[in-house]
Amino acid sequence: MDRSRDGAALALLFGGVGLAVIAAFFLPVLHFRGTDRTLLGLSAWQAVPLMTLLKLAVLALAVAAALLPSLRALRLPIAAAAAIMIFAPAIGALLAAVTQASGVRTAIEAMSGSPQTWIDPGWGLVALLAAALMLIAALRRIDRAEAGSA
Repeated sequence: MDRSRDGAALALLFGGVGLAVIAAFFLPVLHFRGTDRTLLGLSAWQAVPLMTLLKLAVLALAVAAALLPSLRALRLPIAAAAAIMIFAPAIGALLAAVTQASGVRTAIEAMSGSPQTWIDPGWGLVALLAAALMLIAALRRIDRAEAGSA
């Protein structure tokens, strides 16, 4: 039996990657208030699209490393890069939002109607944390299964 194709590990892997992709496009990583106190938000894709594309590429590489035996030796560094890249666009968006000269800050000021907008991390970060934990758990489970069968 090929234990590296463990159903639970693959479910964790695809669930974590799927959650990270959904969070990148649809969940806010930045929150701010409009002039009427309405809570507004920006996703990572809206704030930093290039970093988000890089994140998607690294996540695809993590899936490939989990499924392809030829990438087994690189699985740990790829998993570490994927776990970091899950959060990199959110951190990049937050840094761009608090930098006065950035286009993200200008867009936030236009959306909120105030140049003195307070910016908070969005609740999408909770989904990113769950995605990172799922990805790490899946890759650890795959490594343990392969070590036990070797």
